[in-house]
Amino acid sequence: MKTRTKVIIAIGSNRNQEENVLKAHEHLSCMFKNSLFGPRMWTEPIGLENSDKFLNQVMLGETICSKKSVLAALRSVEQRCGRRIRGPYRKVDVPLDLDLLLYGDEKLHESEWERDYIQSSISYLEEKDAKRDRKYLR
Repeated sequence: MKTRTKVIIAIGSNRNQEENVLKAHEHLSCMFKNSLFGPRMWTEPIGLENSDKFLNQVMLGETICSKKSVLAALRSVEQRCGRRIRGPYRKVDVPLDLDLLLYGDEKLHESEWERDYIQSSISYLEEKDAKRDRKYLR
C-alpha cells in the first residue's frame, strides 16, 4: 500500500468567484482523499491593479501522487476553469489559482503562509482534522 502524503492547497479566484471556487472544490474533492475545506474568505487583491476582490479557500487533504503529479493536476484544473498561462490579462484576470502550499513536510509559496486568511484557515482545518481523527479512535 502506498503512503499518503498530506497536502494543503490555497484556492483563489477574482472572476466568477463563487462559481470557480465551487468548481475547484468539486475537482479537489475527487482528487484528494480525506479532503477538508476551510471557510471561504473575500480578500483584496495583492499586487494587482484593476482587479476584483478574491474569493479564497484552503483545502487540506491526502494523496499518493508525487508532488510533480499534484502540481500538473492543479494546473490542469486551473486551465479547465479558464486560467490563461500567457497573454496580457493572465495576472489580472484569475478565474482560478490553485497553489500547493504543503506537500508532506515541504512548505511551498512561503510568502503566502504569512497571509492572515491562510493562517486562520490552516488553524481551522487542523482543528477540524484533529476532531475527525478523535472520532475514529472512539
